[in-house]
Amino acid sequence: MHIKLSIFLGWIIPSSSSMREIPTYQPATDFKPKGCKKVAKDSVKSKVSIIIPSLNESYDHVVKTFLSLKNTAPLELIEEIIFLNDGGEVYEEEMKAIIPQTIIIRHTERQGLIRSKKEGAAIAKAPILLFWEPHVIAQNGWLEPLIAHVEQHPNAVAMPSLDVWKSDGVFQKATIGYYRFEWNFNLMYTNALNIAYNDPEPYPTPATAGGIFAMRKDFFLELGLYDAELLQWGGDHIELAFKVWRCGGRIDMFPCSRAAHFFRSEEERPYPVDVRRVVNNYARIARIWLDQKYLPFFYKVKPEAVSMEVGELSEQKELKTKLKCKSMAWYLRNIDWEMNWEAKYVCIPGARKEQGGCEKSAAMGRATIDRIMPRDDFLKAQLDSEGLFLEEEGAKDEL
Repeated sequence: MHIKLSIFLGWIIPSSSSMREIPTYQPATDFKPKGCKKVAKDSVKSKVSIIIPSLNESYDHVVKTFLSLKNTAPLELIEEIIFLNDGGEVYEEEMKAIIPQTIIIRHTERQGLIRSKKEGAAIAKAPILLFWEPHVIAQNGWLEPLIAHVEQHPNAVAMPSLDVWKSDGVFQKATIGYYRFEWNFNLMYTNALNIAYNDPEPYPTPATAGGIFAMRKDFFLELGLYDAELLQWGGDHIELAFKVWRCGGRIDMFPCSRAAHFFRSEEERPYPVDVRRVVNNYARIARIWLDQKYLPFFYKVKPEAVSMEVGELSEQKELKTKLKCKSMAWYLRNIDWEMNWEAKYVCIPGARKEQGGCEKSAAMGRATIDRIMPRDDFLKAQLDSEGLFLEEEGAKDEL
């Protein structure tokens, strides 16, 4: 094969007649707040294994994802990139030309996002796992703060702040906020904590978007992430949030570590999603993690889940006991105060009252509630909690 060399932003890419053209690297807009302190690569000791599941992803997205990783993170901190192809075309030559330490795993049959992530974690060589997606453009200085945090807090999950990579190539800064759940397990992004827009300090979040985060491999394995009975796509972020917070860990977001994610509608998604299967995953998680007291709130807004077969639950429940995981009541009292308050008012907007309908129209941006937690109630819940969102020392260890 005839090889020629192309110069790309100061480094050399081998190319051949079989390789596609690698586009020019275009950095994402730097949206870091003022006051971010640079974490020197020499100050961190650990390497990461980057795990990227992919299904029918476009060449443009994959290559730009790899170019951004190449240009925004010290390659000496990346042990490997494990690219799990669950279907569609594989761009192996181009990916390895950009980052040589890329390992390609091809599935002959679709395994699904959740099992692919679990597979990548199992074979990863580095002590820190970094889950990534094949349509994300990282911003300069994103990696070192995540590594430093996980080194300092071995049971932490560290998440970059996610900005928006729009289809026209423009980058949009995300509003400040954190993730939490509604009772139907919809993921919410809110800011009742009033986190300052330009605050550079990391802050805890009750939940995670699920696709992009760093955590120690030994902690991942200890928690048994992910439940092998969760199928295809949907629910892994819920299990992650409950397992981490309730079984000895914490989840933190980093305004000074940023990545632009390509958010797409259902129509733009390059693969079909079986909604009933997603709800089935949710139903399994609910029966494992909500406890009998709180399961009816989930069923009220997901009535189709009541009759679903969710498989054997004993292994996951035994793991909860082994890990001494805290109750759902503990999570609601100390981690997601809004979800706790909303349990009293959970309803189905648009349904008749006898079917669990709401008294009024749905609250703005909500699907299971017709009112928002009053500010005074929120502040009282914050003061009555164990202070995990205020300080790390002195938290009580109650079940």
